[in-house]
Amino acid sequence: MSQKWAYRRSQMPIGNRRWSFNPLVVSGAPEEPGVYALLEGDEIVYYGCAVQGSTIRSALYEILGRVGAGHGGCLQGVDRYTWEINYRPRLREAELLREYERANEHPPRCNQPRAAVSGALAVVERRRDS
Repeated sequence: MSQKWAYRRSQMPIGNRRWSFNPLVVSGAPEEPGVYALLEGDEIVYYGCAVQGSTIRSALYEILGRVGAGHGGCLQGVDRYTWEINYRPRLREAELLREYERANEHPPRCNQPRAAVSGALAVVERRRDS
């Protein structure tokens, strides 16, 4: 089994439970700060964080709304998510990205620089900067 496949399949560094990315299920996401991973099938396509003043649930709803309106950019095909409550979400997100890059030699496809300016991610980035 390749290292890349092992990372995707059995060594996902946050939350082993993968939730369906739809409004009903997202309504049960935590109202706490933390990190989340968005997936297409078994592939992690994006790591994000909800900082103080935002919650994992609100960040996921925001992305879900953009995807539902057809403005999700590279996140348009996301069908699952997972999360981890963390009170230092920026630091934890950076750790997750480093781990992913170490295992795959590139960041998740929607965390790559050209993807980071697309629809859903632009909103998340503006929230982080505030």
